Amino acid sequence: RLCADGDGPGPFREGDAGWTVYASPVQLHTAAIPGGSGTRVVDLACLPVDGCTDRTEVRLALDCEAEPWLAEPIRIMPMGGAGGLYRARVPILGLSAGEVYKLCTDIDGGLEELTWGDSGFTVYISPVSSMTPSAIRP
Repeated sequence: RLCADGDGPGPFREGDAGWTVYASPVQLHTAAIPGGSGTRVVDLACLPVDGCTDRTEVRLALDCEAEPWLAEPIRIMPMGGAGGLYRARVPILGLSAGEVYKLCTDIDGGLEELTWGDSGFTVYISPVSSMTPSAIRP
């Protein structure tokens, strides 16, 4: 929660300003995925390296605080190599092509201490699933 002290060093104490602040260690590496059915890979990083746990979950949603959810939560999986890199296989059934979804995170994966929040990153569901040719000449 955000607290504020409206008169600074004056006689009034600080109080709850009525705002929730969500800090997420997740940084998105995938900004667009093709629509369709099945699952799509979303790559992300957690900084600091130990910012995520083996319980951290993500999901795509229009609003990270509203229910019902469009998709079930997905536990992120560490990628080999450098620390802090993760991958999630996100189901896209029910997500609309051409829509931008928020990347919602739950760092402790359903434990009571931390809740779902907006990571500040978005993913675009592209209506284009393939393209041929993949190069053009001047």
